[in-house]
Amino acid sequence: MTPFYKTTSVSGNDLYIGVVRNLSSPQSMPNTITFEFATSQAQAAQIYQSAVANATNVGYVARADNGASSYPATPVAAWAGDYGASFKSVGYYQDPNVGNAWVVETQYVAA
Repeated sequence: MTPFYKTTSVSGNDLYIGVVRNLSSPQSMPNTITFEFATSQAQAAQIYQSAVANATNVGYVARADNGASSYPATPVAAWAGDYGASFKSVGYYQDPNVGNAWVVETQYVAA
C-alpha cells in the first residue's frame, strides 16, 4: 500500500493518488483511488465522461450497480464496470468537506 501523494492532472488540476486495501478482509485486492479537484461542475462532468468513455473503449462492461453508495457525497453521476476480474468506478460530486470543491473520484482494482 502507498500513502496518497499529490500530483497534477493533464487538466492542470490537483490530483491525489493512493493505493489502499481493506485490512479487515485478508483476501481484498489493492485498490487504487484518485481524487481530481476540478475547477467547476462543467469540468468535473467532462473529466467523468472522458473516464467512462476510456473505460468502455478498453472493454469494461457497465454494472447494474454503479457504486454510488461508496462516495462520501451523493454523486451527480457514477459509473462502475468490470473487465474480466478487474473493476473500475468513477463518479463526481461536490464535496462539502473540502470547501464544496468539485471532485472526480476513480477507483481501480486489478485482478
